[in-house]
Amino acid sequence: KDLQNAFVAIEDSRFYEHNGIDLKGIVRAGLKGITSGHFSEGASTLTQQLIKNNVFPNFVNEETFLDRVERKLQEQYLALEIEKQMTKSKILENYLNTINLGQNTLGVQAASKRYFGKDVPSGRQHDFCRRSLQRHQHLCPESAGTSRHDRRFLS
Repeated sequence: KDLQNAFVAIEDSRFYEHNGIDLKGIVRAGLKGITSGHFSEGASTLTQQLIKNNVFPNFVNEETFLDRVERKLQEQYLALEIEKQMTKSKILENYLNTINLGQNTLGVQAASKRYFGKDVPSGRQHDFCRRSLQRHQHLCPESAGTSRHDRRFLS
């Protein structure tokens, strides 16, 4: 449960509150993009990331802004549909089992084996995720330390 909470805190703090699309996140990212001139702020939910990684694996080959917008709209539609059919728990489980955690290491168990040489034992998940998130905190500095979950797991 600690590992799940840590990923939710960093990647999608409103995961349990939205229906697959985080409208507040979209507005925040849009305003930041408009004011800065760079639309690089993320607003994807865990459900959208799950879809992106499993349905649109070639997203890195998108050539234009319109390609990205088209994919994002498809992700949002599919996220709404998945949230109607799957529990949040099942979505999170699938996300944690398929997320790429570097060097094409898919899932938290595979990452634990690769980077720490051991399984993720249930009693040590907090230590594993704290070390992992601290190591990768620079990848998402805008979310680090902003929620009660972040403070709990990154301290």
